[in-house]
Amino acid sequence: MENTVKTILISQVPIPYKKTGSWTTMYGYYIEHFKHKIDYIICDENHTDNKSVQYQHLRGVSVLDKIQNKFIKGKRYNNYFEALDKIIEPNTKYIIQIVDNKGVVNPLHHFLSKKHNRSNFCVQYFYHGFILNFKNNEGAQFFKSIDELFLLTKQAQLELNKVYGETGLKIRYLHNGVNSEVFKTIAYSEKIELRQHNHINTDELVFLWCSQDRPKKGLDIALAAFDKVHTKYSKTKLLVVGVNKVIEQSGVEVIGKVPNKDLPKYYQMADVFLFTTLCEEGFGLVLAEALKCGCYCIASNFGGVPEVLNFGKYGVLINEPFKVDKWVIEMENAVSEFEAKGENPYLKDLPKNSYNLEDWCKQMNVFIDEASIKLHNS
Repeated sequence: MENTVKTILISQVPIPYKKTGSWTTMYGYYIEHFKHKIDYIICDENHTDNKSVQYQHLRGVSVLDKIQNKFIKGKRYNNYFEALDKIIEPNTKYIIQIVDNKGVVNPLHHFLSKKHNRSNFCVQYFYHGFILNFKNNEGAQFFKSIDELFLLTKQAQLELNKVYGETGLKIRYLHNGVNSEVFKTIAYSEKIELRQHNHINTDELVFLWCSQDRPKKGLDIALAAFDKVHTKYSKTKLLVVGVNKVIEQSGVEVIGKVPNKDLPKYYQMADVFLFTTLCEEGFGLVLAEALKCGCYCIASNFGGVPEVLNFGKYGVLINEPFKVDKWVIEMENAVSEFEAKGENPYLKDLPKNSYNLEDWCKQMNVFIDEASIKLHNS
């Protein structure tokens, strides 16, 4: 009998996922709104399972499991492998996709090699950080345990080659995708109407910061820089999204945590977006969202971020983002640009379909097709 090839996504969370997340949002869209090529999803039970894919739900973790997980290496993923065994059939080959779950990789390779024919599987690992970090010599085993590695930027691939040299892997990159039907520029009249509806002065220059409240996201840097800018330019405002704490600072308005579906209006109301990350981000999805909504973007020159801004063609990069004064200079430059021209000068260079989620879905299908052909012919 001729071999068929099917694709399995192993996910730490249910897909579609109700909460905010980058890769979960993309996979959710891919599953719900695109002619996708995922046959099975292994994940926790979800009450909104999609009918276009078959689910193999993970069994619950018992007290005995927790004890074994603590003392026996690799045991913590037994429920994943039990789920896999319920899917795997004779005369079928499989593409297995894993996203960011680094710990499952080596145990999965061991399981497939011991219980099945490992050559009947192509393990695709998608990493959404910037550079993979390993303890001791774990990296060599990790690279041997997967067949294809997908990174977010070319920069990440260059860094990986620098750190680990030749891995023997097929390494490619796939930018994050943003829904262009939702995250988009709007007419000036619509922007004014949005601001009026949300009680934001139409004559203010609005800065926006949007992230989680963690030190490495640089909120303190944004607040300190804005304080200096606001002292000099009183008709400025800073909206802070994603943070619930009280911030008593002139010109600052805390919006709090916002569902993903409500985010576009805040980008669209803003003039300048501050991406003050103090770590090596893999991509910066909110940065891409802000770009597509027409924001003048100022961002840290770390990790994959410069590639998102096309190395300064789509926005401003800060080389020393830990220094508040560097942000103050570029924020004041932004104020001057809007005072002189009344618009974002970088917007004209941004291609309309940059970081389009539909393109991400199409490329995902290409990668699955290529792996399928290779398995089919092997």
